[in-house]
Amino acid sequence: PDVSASGGGGGGAAGGQLEAAHAAVLQSAAAQGELETRVQQLENELAEARAEADALRATADGTSAKRIRELEKMALAKSAEVVAQGEKNLTLQKKLERVGKQHAELKGESAAVRAELIKGIAGDGADVSLYTHVPLQE
Repeated sequence: PDVSASGGGGGGAAGGQLEAAHAAVLQSAAAQGELETRVQQLENELAEARAEADALRATADGTSAKRIRELEKMALAKSAEVVAQGEKNLTLQKKLERVGKQHAELKGESAAVRAELIKGIAGDGADVSLYTHVPLQE
């Protein structure tokens, strides 16, 4: 059962950790989406710069050669930027996985604590699933 959806505010420290982990998962996912968008933009810019460099190579006069060198430097810089963004993306992906695992563990701990509380209140024979709508108070 999703304790945060029931409006109970978690179950003490485990509930707070669960909410913090959930917020971190959402924030990491949003940041990863932004980085993936930026990587795609950089790859498009790189492709455009390479296409322009190829077109200028075809003319092969002195001015074009200078422009080609400039575009090649720009393409190299964009490549380095794409690699840096990709590395950030991988770092965020690892963080997202780590936080997701923590979120799942805390959710499981919260469910176990909830079950023990319900059994303590309603007795050992209580069906925990009948009390999923009841919020946990701090």
